[in-house]
Amino acid sequence: MKRQNRTIIKILKDNGFCVNQEDNGQWFISQYTPAGEDWGFYLEDLHDLSEYAENFDVDEEFEMWVEAKQNGVRGVPSYSDLFEDQQWKQKTLREVAELI
Repeated sequence: MKRQNRTIIKILKDNGFCVNQEDNGQWFISQYTPAGEDWGFYLEDLHDLSEYAENFDVDEEFEMWVEAKQNGVRGVPSYSDLFEDQQWKQKTLREVAELI
């Protein structure tokens, strides 16, 4: 594993993320959010995290979960908690991207 990848993995883990490399070479990054969502995403390369953070859309994520809640998905928190959770994701991604 490249030294740079080890550094990025350490930063991610220090910020509460689990990091796993899949058989296809993609990286799966995950952690639980304050509202309890088992949040995860795939990256082709760990260096793509900055771009992922930059493009993370709080409104899009919020709308996806609102639709899920309206369709009867259990465990979706209140709308205010849900929106705060999406903002937390964005803040966390940006902080980690800055560290990388």
